[in-house]
Amino acid sequence: MKIGLLTYGMNDNLTGIGQYAMQLSYALKAASPSVQIVLLNPYPRSGLPWYRNFPVIPVPGLALLPGVLLAGPVTLASVARRFSLDLIHDPCGIAPFVFPGRYKRIVTIHDAIPFIYPQYYPLLGNIVYRTTVPMARWSTQAVLTVSESAKADLLRYTKLSSAQIFVTPSGMNVPTLEMLQTWRLAAQELRAKWNLPHSYFLVVGAGHPRKNSERVIAALGLLRESGEEAALVITGAPPQGFYQQEGSGIRFVGHVDDLTLHLLYANASGVLVPSYYEGFGFPALEAMAHGTAVVASPVSALPEVMQDTGLYADPDKTEAWVDAMRSLIHDESTRQALGEAGYLRAQQFSWRQTAEQTTAVYTHVLRGAVS
Repeated sequence: MKIGLLTYGMNDNLTGIGQYAMQLSYALKAASPSVQIVLLNPYPRSGLPWYRNFPVIPVPGLALLPGVLLAGPVTLASVARRFSLDLIHDPCGIAPFVFPGRYKRIVTIHDAIPFIYPQYYPLLGNIVYRTTVPMARWSTQAVLTVSESAKADLLRYTKLSSAQIFVTPSGMNVPTLEMLQTWRLAAQELRAKWNLPHSYFLVVGAGHPRKNSERVIAALGLLRESGEEAALVITGAPPQGFYQQEGSGIRFVGHVDDLTLHLLYANASGVLVPSYYEGFGFPALEAMAHGTAVVASPVSALPEVMQDTGLYADPDKTEAWVDAMRSLIHDESTRQALGEAGYLRAQQFSWRQTAEQTTAVYTHVLRGAVS
């Protein structure tokens, strides 16, 4: 099988979808010798080593969303024909296949967020989700998604059929216990770097309104007012309108490299996921893989991924987050038990398993078993 993987939006700093695409490609390469992955690269000048580790077909006209929508259908059909691709897989959820051609087509739609919270998306993003995604029932042979929760939402908001949607959960590269121990030994240097107290909580990727990070910012304020010495570290873009105030306990650290992220996960008193919606919940699973306790909203895919390995708090009730955070600060046995349970649960998610499930869908599609 010769598979073209569209890498729109994957230039230098990879988001969750970019990480999914990259990790899946490596896992397919390792687990399935019969599958040849070719990256359809809109960013020929990207510095990502990923693009040097696979065959690449440059598609610079697809670097921006308007180009994907307007030129994508013809470009992808032409590329598939010229390079003898059996199938093109779009892991970005755009499904620009309205001029399909003879090649087979698969799209990964990670969630139904733009259908549920359209007010948080730009006009063009809403147009994409209201045109190409519903049309995927005709323009693709199969749709992948990452959780049963996301599948249920896609069935609710689109006219995709249940038989057309395949759940292939994302994987996780779980650190060894030796790696975790090494990262934990660096706790003192980490705290000194950002002037952190002994107890800090981590929020990963807080910028989008659905992430509801204002809830835990407010919870931290109440904790500190009650005399608790704690801090909140927030990676990525800060919530709109928030800024770091001296003495607030909030640290907006922006984009961090992989090693720094490992250190932050491994040494946190807890990772907070107060989202209103998650198609999968990577921050929760990443925290579990680092043996760190998680507090999450009991919504969408989070209970599916976490099961009973973490604490849950109502995303609309600040006091619930205060109570959960206080519990993790003072109850070491609970914190340790949740971390250990989460670590074992995270080992059930492997990229090899994701690759095998994805290869099975490729095979069914190419054999004509999926219409």
